Formats: sequence, C-alpha cells, structure tokens
Amino acid sequence: MPHNMRIFMSWRTHIPELIQQGSFRTQGELVSALLERGFTVTQATVSRELAALGVIKVDGCYRLPVLPAAGAYIRRWRVTAHDCLMVIGTEPAFAMVLAQAIDEAELERVLGTVAGDDTVFVATDGASGTAQLMAWLGLGGDDAEPSPARHTTTPPSGPASGYSKTRAR
Repeated sequence: MPHNMRIFMSWRTHIPELIQQGSFRTQGELVSALLERGFTVTQATVSRELAALGVIKVDGCYRLPVLPAAGAYIRRWRVTAHDCLMVIGTEPAFAMVLAQAIDEAELERVLGTVAGDDTVFVATDGASGTAQLMAWLGLGGDDAEPSPARHTTTPPSGPASGYSKTRAR
C-alpha cells in the first residue's frame, strides 16, 4: 500500500474517537482537532466522512449513531401515543433486523413490532414498557422516563437531551 494511502486511511479512525470524547459543533473544529493530531484534511473531506459515518447533530454537537446489541444503527427515535408506541428509524434495510432482535429478546412489557425498510414501530404496555425497551436498546437506563416529545439518537454514554434531524453538514 502506498505511503499516502496509509496516511489517508488513518485519519478516518480519529473522527469517531474525537466525536465520542469531545463536543464539536462545527466541521472546522474537527478539522482543527485532526490537524492537532497531525492530519491535514479539508472541511469538505470531513463533511463526506461524517456523512459516511452517519454522524448527526444533537444539541448542536456531532454524535455517532447508536449501535444497539441488535447490530442495527438507530438514526432517530420518538416515543408517542401516551408512551405506548416507539417509532425507531434505522439505516435502510435494517428495520426488520432490529424488529426481529426486539421480538427475540422477549421483553416482558413489549407487545410487538412492525417493521418496514428503515422504520420500526414497537408497541409497549405503557411508560414502563417503553423504558424497558429504551434500556435494552441502550438509549437510557432503567430510570428512563419516556415522554411523547422526547427523542434522540445520542450514544448511551453521551448526553441525551434532544434530537436534531440535521445530518452532518
């Protein structure tokens, strides 16, 4: 492999690490952080990599999408219908994978799932069932308090206080 190719590939491994460890609000901040690590990349290059990683903005900061135990990235989620319905957005073609994993988990308070291509509807027996599902997905702890207006795609270790449908730009 040519020397330049090794350098080109190695900077990419730093973006997820930077995003998990910091609070970057702009692509320029990421470019600067990469420069501090010895990598010279352009904002346009960082933009393409953020899009490829599925990075989203939560409360104005870049965050990686959640990868639950089921192995399907969660792009967005929303709790609705008096905390009895959770609507989960995934990568295209992964909704059925996630729905099957939820069904096979046999969570006591989860009543069932319906999956399309990139959206899963999960019916629960109420707020406690939704909290159980969120904990299983890694979207919060056992103390999660779902509400119809609360939704996020923040990684479990990050702050979960809101969601922006804005993709990495």
